[in-house]
Amino acid sequence: MARPKTPEQKSACIGRIIELTRQHGRLTVKQASAILGLNRSTTEKYFREAAAGGEVVRHGRLGLFRDQRAIIDFDLQRYSYRRPPATAPAIDSFMAEVRAQGVEMFANSLKVAGGGEHPYSLVANDFAAQLRQGAAYE
Repeated sequence: MARPKTPEQKSACIGRIIELTRQHGRLTVKQASAILGLNRSTTEKYFREAAAGGEVVRHGRLGLFRDQRAIIDFDLQRYSYRRPPATAPAIDSFMAEVRAQGVEMFANSLKVAGGGEHPYSLVANDFAAQLRQGAAYE
């Protein structure tokens, strides 16, 4: 069992938590515990005391924030939907392929009397090729 901290050590830890929060904008209990080498419950107690001092703001279980603006920015980033740029081209090419296959299925369903190819099936197959290249939407 660790020895109890003196009031000076306790104040120094709380001051360091406030300093780290201001530097980074947000500080979690896990981060502070790792940096300061404190037990999680001790860190949580120091978080409550730091927030009670009014120099930093506690936002639920998400940690300490330097101010209300940092909380708003964090929540906007957390709840905003942005299409990941790395997956967008993969999704677009997949959807183009699905559309092209649908057009080709339509072209294959066109038959004329005697089993020959319908003139529109050639147009539909050309359109399917354009869909695959992405030129159909430009």
